[in-house]
Amino acid sequence: GFNGSRCEVNINDCESNTCVNGTCLDGVANYTCLCDVGFKGQLCNEKVSNCSDDACYPGVNCTDISGGIACGPCPVGLTGNGKSCVSE
Repeated sequence: GFNGSRCEVNINDCESNTCVNGTCLDGVANYTCLCDVGFKGQLCNEKVSNCSDDACYPGVNCTDISGGIACGPCPVGLTGNGKSCVSE
């Protein structure tokens, strides 16, 4: 929106909207959050998961860690690093 006697002053919409993990860019009657790496969403308050459906071997637990992922142990009867498992 605008303020001023002739509505000539653009209101800073970033003052009332907090980008949690990002930088706010003021627009005309709106704002946009530019999210830091690793975050998403309108307010940059959702952590991006590096664990996709196929990140680890099927049935192996995936955990987000700084700079990537960690796969749990391979299922019983299989050996490997959790991302790739083969018969023992």
